[in-house]
Amino acid sequence: MPNFTLPHPHIPDDILATEKTFQRVLKSLVLASVRAGRTPEPIPPVVKGRQSVSFAPAEVAEIRAAFGRDPDGPTLGGYVFAEIHARSKEKKPAKAVQANHEFRQHQKIYYDNLITSLRAGRIAVAEGATGLGKSRAMVQAALDMIEETKEKVVIACPSVGVMQQMLGEFFQLDPQGCRVAIALGRPNFIDPQSVKDSLSEMDKETAEKIQNWLDRGAPAIVRDDGSPLTRLHPDIAYLLDDLARLLPDDMTTAGFDLGGSPEEGCPAEAEYQRLRAGLHEADLVICSHAMLAVDLRQRRMAPEAPAMLPDYAYLIVDEAHLLEANVAGIESVSFSPFTLRTLARGAEKIGNKKTREHVANICSTIIAQGRVFNGGASVAPHQWNLPGYQPPPVIDHYMREMSRLKEALNELLKSRKTNGNATASTLSGIRTTLGRIISKKWAVRINISPVRKYPTFAAGPYNVDYVFKQLWEQPFLKGAAIASATLVLPGGIGASHIMKQLAIPSSRADIHVPVIPSWVTRPVTLYVPKDPTSWLPPQEGEFGEDEERLDQAIEAWSERMASLVREVGATAQKGTLVLTTSYEAIEMLEKKLEGLENRLVVQRAGIPFAHARQRFLDLVEAGERPVWLATGQAWTGLDLRDNLSDLIVTRLPFPGRGSRVSAGRGASKFDTAFTFRQGIGRLVRQEGASPKRLWIADGRVWAKSGGKSAFYSVFREVLSVYEAKRDF
Repeated sequence: MPNFTLPHPHIPDDILATEKTFQRVLKSLVLASVRAGRTPEPIPPVVKGRQSVSFAPAEVAEIRAAFGRDPDGPTLGGYVFAEIHARSKEKKPAKAVQANHEFRQHQKIYYDNLITSLRAGRIAVAEGATGLGKSRAMVQAALDMIEETKEKVVIACPSVGVMQQMLGEFFQLDPQGCRVAIALGRPNFIDPQSVKDSLSEMDKETAEKIQNWLDRGAPAIVRDDGSPLTRLHPDIAYLLDDLARLLPDDMTTAGFDLGGSPEEGCPAEAEYQRLRAGLHEADLVICSHAMLAVDLRQRRMAPEAPAMLPDYAYLIVDEAHLLEANVAGIESVSFSPFTLRTLARGAEKIGNKKTREHVANICSTIIAQGRVFNGGASVAPHQWNLPGYQPPPVIDHYMREMSRLKEALNELLKSRKTNGNATASTLSGIRTTLGRIISKKWAVRINISPVRKYPTFAAGPYNVDYVFKQLWEQPFLKGAAIASATLVLPGGIGASHIMKQLAIPSSRADIHVPVIPSWVTRPVTLYVPKDPTSWLPPQEGEFGEDEERLDQAIEAWSERMASLVREVGATAQKGTLVLTTSYEAIEMLEKKLEGLENRLVVQRAGIPFAHARQRFLDLVEAGERPVWLATGQAWTGLDLRDNLSDLIVTRLPFPGRGSRVSAGRGASKFDTAFTFRQGIGRLVRQEGASPKRLWIADGRVWAKSGGKSAFYSVFREVLSVYEAKRDF
């Protein structure tokens, strides 16, 4: 009997139950698809499943007659995909929460993936392309589960902006009788006193504008297009996002958030508590990843205390590829010498001037020493206990400095005036953080900013598996779904990376075939360097101790990259996004792009990301075809709709050396592949997009020699979905 190897999707349990063996299941699906007159679907490159199946000669002849030529494994697999998708459409339809709402074709497939797993009490791993309408599908699935089970659902989002988007979808669907709440944390509100104390440092116009806003009770500033949050809470006030809109472009909101120890009688704290009180009455709660992590931490550390979120039977996590990093941020502690220096100098009611100045001076020393060290460093927990272990010099030096600082804080906090003082409480928290950093029991990371050489410090666990195991094992959690445009990797990796990253139990997981319509890749032409070796970025350690040769290589690389940016910018139909991996790279490119100043948008450290985005959109509106030099959030959290015609990836976004959590999993390459997929996903954001050009300028992706071609194959696999290719 002829034998074929079929690529196949996840097969739902109800279909598996129809036959005794998996091979028979696949054969029956192929034959059913052929006899129904279906067309084989293309196999997504990220599909991992493969199974050998035998067909009788008569069955092969039947397939040949329907297909028009001899079938092969991918063709038969395509019939399986077509049959699975057809059957999913025939299952229980979405309830008409809004009578005139209908799903688009691929949006319906995505919704079916979610609702099928939630109803079965499993964990859906559901990837869907950007622009598919995933948010609407997620909210619809949540509303249907609430209606069917009368139990609570939580949707966790990576940011307040995405939370507002989900809330907007809820209002669009207009469900009757369903109560919704949005879970904001203290960091989403301002500390009015901190803002008032800083007014003297602002220009007169800004200070008067903010003082007037505070005098009016810091009401919500409603955007021209309205705001779902203000529709839900018309009288909401003291929001940090509103303060950000009032500040000039060169000021950030750092240090102005409410924090954990507000002054007694603080109106922003009262506002936070008012919103929190409504969470437990809601049927649907929309929260951030951070709030989900805080809730889990509180349930673990203080089980007798009221939880932040109500018990929820179903959980949907949007942009789940970001969840691990957000959880790690909650489980870790961090320290900024800037914050402590400001607090110490302003804490007139604590200690005496001499002890306050001593703390501030040590902070100034730590800040200044950032320029002495070239880059940060990290230490894993187990390394502290290795016989004869010597930490990197930067770690060893700063551990001594922070020990001095902790002793100085001990002296400052001996004052009897500290009881009930909010600043003293904050200082005490910083002292605890310093204790964890110097304890040699935690992973420690020191980051030094690339341009200004400012140090920051963090300590925490080496991985956060224990948090995710707690999440999935909660007795009240019946089903869940993780959603994103990036959950699966090609090259046989499939969903294994995200499963490991989020510690999802394989016994409960439904790994759905990614829903990626052809309109995602059809408008894109991929540009590949003719000579990849000339586009290899300089590597750390490549030139040994010869800094002069390294500087020359960096200069040549940046000149070549700037030349490409100029060439692309000159022929772009709309805007161009240049994705870099550091502010240093942005600074180098900016200096070499003379003549583009009026069209150039430069993302700068310390300046709100939203300001750069708005300038880009303003230039597009004016017909200026802007060129944006970007990094960081631009890889994963940027939606420019159809205002981009070109995207340049200057180099692969490998995490910084010693990235704590990813190092703990030993998965740097796969984390990079996730970010890479997210980055190129900025290009096509909606169906019917205009023609696009994708420029991959990191020669490592394309180089066939050097012994690492196989290492970079996953990136080539990611790009294999683009059929139109050209050289540059």
